[in-house]
Amino acid sequence: VRFAHITTRGRDTASVTVHIPHARKNMVLVPRPSWTRKIQILGQLGVVAIVEKDDSMYAFIRKTADQLGFNNMKVIKSDVFRFINTCQDSFDLVFAGPPYALANIDDLPKLVFEKKLLNPGGWFILEHTPRNDYKKTPHYRTERNYGTTIFSVFIQEKK
Repeated sequence: VRFAHITTRGRDTASVTVHIPHARKNMVLVPRPSWTRKIQILGQLGVVAIVEKDDSMYAFIRKTADQLGFNNMKVIKSDVFRFINTCQDSFDLVFAGPPYALANIDDLPKLVFEKKLLNPGGWFILEHTPRNDYKKTPHYRTERNYGTTIFSVFIQEKK
């Protein structure tokens, strides 16, 4: 399984994770004892790519991955839109947790599919607020609503 977590968020990544731990399930790397099962599942994935723009968060992710022995984790320091436009890989799962105030958040689903970041049957999960509605967006399948946080799921058709 190939997995990419794309984030443009900076220092608030951990605080968001703390507030909604059940929503992200196996999609977030957090060094907490209560997350042991989730980390074990994450460690069983084939290739894990994390894109992070913020210097301190990038360093934290690298350090944590090294401490946990995740040899299959590729941490990429880049702007998410630059990464999407230049990425040559495709993934089974792409999770995007952008800042809620990101002006072009609505471009993310379109770009993920235009740039063919997903393998056939792959999932794109976008974290956003209720002010964004993706129900009429191509490839949209469902959403999970956690009050002020919504996770919209988009699926690439199998060939």
